[in-house]
Amino acid sequence: MQRMRPVVARQAAWMSAAALLGALAGGSAFAAGPSYHLVAQIALPASSAHGDVVAYDPATNMVYASNPAGGVAIIDAATNKLVTIVPLKGHINGVDFNSQYVFVADQNDNTFDVIQKGTWKVVASEATTSVDKTATTPDSVVYDPGHNQVFVSIDDNNTVQVYNASAPFSLKSVINLNNQVPNSSIDNVGPDLASVAPSLNTFYESDGNWLLSYSTATLASTGKIDTGLTLKGPNGKLVTHAGLKGSAYLDGKVFVAGDGAQSPRIYVVNPNLTGSVSSIAVPSNPDALAPDPNNNIIYGFAGGLAGKGGFIMIDAKTQQYVGDVVTGGGAHTGAVNPGNGDVYVLANGSQSDPHPALLVYAPGASVVPKATSPVTGVPTWPIYAGGALLALGGAAIWANRRLTVSPRR
Repeated sequence: MQRMRPVVARQAAWMSAAALLGALAGGSAFAAGPSYHLVAQIALPASSAHGDVVAYDPATNMVYASNPAGGVAIIDAATNKLVTIVPLKGHINGVDFNSQYVFVADQNDNTFDVIQKGTWKVVASEATTSVDKTATTPDSVVYDPGHNQVFVSIDDNNTVQVYNASAPFSLKSVINLNNQVPNSSIDNVGPDLASVAPSLNTFYESDGNWLLSYSTATLASTGKIDTGLTLKGPNGKLVTHAGLKGSAYLDGKVFVAGDGAQSPRIYVVNPNLTGSVSSIAVPSNPDALAPDPNNNIIYGFAGGLAGKGGFIMIDAKTQQYVGDVVTGGGAHTGAVNPGNGDVYVLANGSQSDPHPALLVYAPGASVVPKATSPVTGVPTWPIYAGGALLALGGAAIWANRRLTVSPRR
């Protein structure tokens, strides 16, 4: 049966739930909120390492995921089946694509690799150390469609290498991030997941507590802003995995995740990186962000959510946290299909579930109660009501934002 488009499905599910509550309680209906259910769990080869980045390709309806055991997993999003795993020498970090190729960063082999779509063969491998022997641990990979180029962030020497996205995939330039943010000021935290806003001709890079921007046309610096992220704890030592993480541009704002001494939050800045920095409180710090322009939602993938991992959701227009889904499996990063709202979560495995997998969640209410009410001790209702306390017939029912999902059978 064909699935409803996500906005329609959400409205139908939540309006009916809200109408029922309104009829029973004699009050007004609550606003609709997002809900998801697990539709597929695609097993990936087990490994002591972990996968890093996931990308959804609307042109091919494929998902590309850095495989925990090495290489890149190619998944058919129509069938949610593993097509193949492209073998590569080392641990894969960043993944992105254009109409012909999939671009990846191999951190162990210190290479920028190019995979031909369809044949799924590696057609090029460029050593990131060819110019600078300290250019090791390539991390983020971002394709710029406006200028047919690929940005590869280099962790260990605080640079971004820019490659041509056509054969022979040569290195065209190197951006030295130290020119904007000296290493001494960020304790050598280095860059992390970057993003491109094609409509703005702008490349964004996270570096320590700073967000930097560069023109995709000239590769010149266009701005920087200190988000206020505190990298060190009270003991003066760096917080584990300290630094800004993934960013995403949506609805006229740039959203950026980060790990620091503060409580979990997502930072929001103007696209020209001027003015004040605001933040959105979230239950866990995400690593990667994925924008859904069709539904105006920013998805954040957080390995520490509820101690299990999952994804959180931000309304880009209101800049409000609207809920989260606990997936388990040590969820790390993910992607979204804006066409139907499916969310892909890379679960690297955990102590309770050591088997890595790509988890696929679809919009729609198919949930089970997460826990018991903090007020009455009875099971919570699987509805979204913004953490509101409801009274029905003298019985208090706690409607929690957080949802625990069950597979579709």
